[in-house]
Amino acid sequence: MHVFMDGREAQEIVEEWRLEYNEFRPKERFGGKSLAMFAATAASSLRPNASAPLPPINANGILSL
Repeated sequence: MHVFMDGREAQEIVEEWRLEYNEFRPKERFGGKSLAMFAATAASSLRPNASAPLPPINANGILSL
């Protein structure tokens, strides 16, 4: 169990964990790819011009237009 010193520390540690979990940790469900890798692969297969760059996504995983 981890005891946080304050709310800011809790936010920083949880955000680091969320990024590591979603961006880098491979998932068996996604064929050993991270969630980010799987999403990029899926998105490129749906786009008619797969060589075009993906739209930007901010640090919260939200599409930035």
